[in-house]
Amino acid sequence: MSATYKSAGEDTRVENDWTIMVFFAGEQDLSPSMTSQLKAIKDAGFEKDTTVLIHYDPNKKGVGTFTFDINRKRKQEMSTSIGDGKDPFVRNLLEDIIPGAPKGATAADALKTFLGLGCRDYPAKHYMAILVGHGVIVGNDAFLPDNTPESAITLQQLGDILSSFRACADLNGGAVEMIGLHSCSMSAIEVAYQLKGAARYLLATEGVSFVGSWPYRQMLKKILYEIDEARTNKRDVDVDRLIMSLQKLCLHNSTDFMFSGLSADLCLCSLQPEKVEALNEPMRALTRALKQGLKDRRGVELITLAHLEAQSYYQENYTDLYDFCLCLEKKCREGGRVQEYMKAACEAVRATLKDTNTPDGLVVRSDFFGPLYQYSHGLSVYFPWAPPLQDNPPLPGDDILLRYKDYAFTKELGDDSWLSFLEEYFEATLRESREVEDDAYKALKVVARAETAAKIGAAGNGTFTGSAAVGVDALDRKVSPELDDPPRKSSPELTSGGCGCSVKNYPMAFIKSPRAFEDANRGRNGSQKKSSVGVVSKSATRS
Repeated sequence: MSATYKSAGEDTRVENDWTIMVFFAGEQDLSPSMTSQLKAIKDAGFEKDTTVLIHYDPNKKGVGTFTFDINRKRKQEMSTSIGDGKDPFVRNLLEDIIPGAPKGATAADALKTFLGLGCRDYPAKHYMAILVGHGVIVGNDAFLPDNTPESAITLQQLGDILSSFRACADLNGGAVEMIGLHSCSMSAIEVAYQLKGAARYLLATEGVSFVGSWPYRQMLKKILYEIDEARTNKRDVDVDRLIMSLQKLCLHNSTDFMFSGLSADLCLCSLQPEKVEALNEPMRALTRALKQGLKDRRGVELITLAHLEAQSYYQENYTDLYDFCLCLEKKCREGGRVQEYMKAACEAVRATLKDTNTPDGLVVRSDFFGPLYQYSHGLSVYFPWAPPLQDNPPLPGDDILLRYKDYAFTKELGDDSWLSFLEEYFEATLRESREVEDDAYKALKVVARAETAAKIGAAGNGTFTGSAAVGVDALDRKVSPELDDPPRKSSPELTSGGCGCSVKNYPMAFIKSPRAFEDANRGRNGSQKKSSVGVVSKSATRS
C-alpha cells in the first residue's frame, strides 16, 4: 500500500511510518532457502502503517525476477494482523507481485532500481534495507553476483547506491535506520567507511553467514509489533532499542547452527559519520607505528606473529582489527621506542573499536558462537599475507590493490592509509629467493658462469655454437627459466572456494559470547533463568 501525501502547499509529512526492503540475490544453492524466507516474511503478518517490499532474483535460467509488496491484498481486508493465527496456511506470493515493477539490467542496476522504487512509490518516515546473497566485497568487488547478465556490485557502487537511497529518503523527510548485509564477510572497516552516513546502523558478519540464520519472520513480527504499539500509544518508535533488539534476535537464532558444527559472528555498528571518523586518527597513528616497526627486525617479527595469531576470515584475507591490535599489544613487552610506539597505537585503536553495548560507540554490539570466530570483535580489515594476484583481470591494471586505492577508507586516511602499510608489509616480509638464500646454489652458479666464460674465450671471436652456445644470460634463464615473469607466492584468490582448513591453533570447544548465553537463558517475561553458563563441549554438539 503506497503512502499518501497531502495536497500541494499543505504539510507534506509522510503518512507511512516504515518501509522495509529486502533484496534477495539468489543462485542455485541459495534460492531454495531464500524461498523459505520469503514465505516466513509473508507469515509475519502486516501493519497498516508499514510496507514490506521484496526483490527476488533466483538467478535461475528461464526464471524471472519478481518484486513483491508483501500482504498488500490482505491489507484490503483488514488493516493490521501480526503474528500467529489459527490458519496454518501461508497465502501464495502470487497475490503480492507488483505488476510491471521495473527490473535493472546489471546487479547494480537491479539494486538501484529496487531501492528507487521503494523511495519513490512507498515513501516513509523510516526505512530499512536488507541485502541477502553472496558477499566478500572487500578486494573481491563482486557483491550479489548476477548471471543474467554476468555482473556484480563493487564496494564503490554499493556506497553510491546506498548513499543515493539515503538522499532520496531525506528528500521525503525520512531516514534510513539500518542496512543489513546478510552475506559473508561484510562487517569490515572498508565497508563502514564506504557506507558512512548511508544509514544509522549496519548489521553484518565478519565471517560466514547462513541464509536461515536471520529469523525474518520473527524480525518482521518484532518490527510490526513495535510500530503498532507506538501508534496505539501515540508515541515514536525507539529506533535504537528496536535495532539493537533485532541484533539480539539474529544472534539468538544463529547460535543453534552450532549443532551442525558451524561457527559465526554478528556485529551491529554505527554508520554515523562522526563515529566512523573517530577511527581516523587512531588508524593513521597505527599505520605510522606499524611502518616504523617494519624498519626494525624485531618489529617485523612481532607484527607477523600478531598477524598469524589474530582472528582471520575467508582464507586469511581479512583479519579482525581489534584482535590484531590486541595480539600485537601483548607481544610488545620488551621495551624500546618502536615497541612502545606500536603498543600505544594499538591501545588507541582498540579503545575506538570497543563494544559499547550502547548506541554511543562505533561498534555497538559484537557477538559470536562456536570456536572458529571466538576472537571476533566486530570489524575486519583487509590483511592478506602476500600481494594478491588476480587471474585475467577484466581490464589491464584492474587488480585488487588498485581498486583498494580508490576505497573511501584509503582516501580518507591519505598518506597514512592502511594500504600504505600493506605495501611495505609485503616488501618487508618477502622471503629471499633460493638463489640469494642458498650459498651452495650461488656457488654452483658461479662455477657454471666461469665455465661458460671460458668456453666463450676459447672461441676466439667471442662466438660459439653447439652446447657451448648457452651464454651467461641464457644460462641464467636455464637455471631460472621464468626469470622474465617470476612466479610469486600470493594469498588465496578471493573468488576461489577453499579447503576449509585453517592455520589458526584455537581451542575448539563450542562457546558463545556472553550476550548469546544471556539471550538463550532469558525467559519469555524477560527474567533471567538460573542456568550455569559454561562451555558446550564439542561432543555435546552431536546427537
